[in-house]
Amino acid sequence: MHFDLQKSGASLAWEHFHPTEPLPRLIAHIEDRDIWRWTLPHSAEFLSVIDTLPFEFEQWKPYLTLSELDYTAVIERGRSMHAKFLSLCQQIAEGAVEVELAGHKGLMANAGPEFKSEVGNILASRSGKFGVLWTLEESGQLKFSLRSVREFDVESIAVKFGGGGHTNAASFRLPASRFADIVNRRIDP
Repeated sequence: MHFDLQKSGASLAWEHFHPTEPLPRLIAHIEDRDIWRWTLPHSAEFLSVIDTLPFEFEQWKPYLTLSELDYTAVIERGRSMHAKFLSLCQQIAEGAVEVELAGHKGLMANAGPEFKSEVGNILASRSGKFGVLWTLEESGQLKFSLRSVREFDVESIAVKFGGGGHTNAASFRLPASRFADIVNRRIDP
């Protein structure tokens, strides 16, 4: 097994199964977002289109071998989609409230999983420490996604609640019976 924190699972899988083939743009863009590097031009726009597809290989397969013309068309299509997504993220972030999570103060908002990284990072930047997004899952559990800036370690917080992750991105779940903690803006393990 090969483990490399500088690469995404998608690129590691590609390299394992296609060791002599170059990394397709689709996989490169996925990696750019997954490890929060954002160095490739148009990753956000390209992935805005990909994110609309069902999570099925047959749906994604054509995007592995796009011509330059088709790639440009995908970018153009994704440009307005990404702009709308960013606008929604800002609106969600505007509704954030202060929270005390395991003794640490940050910002919290309610949003679905598609917003956890972008809004979480907006909130982390605004608070100077971390942002928390919560949602009620179908299972009846509350899911908390944490994002942080710089060296602030949200993994250590998530672990206190039985979750995990890494320094700048982590998550945990609590029973819905703990909803009052959200309303009270204080969540302790």
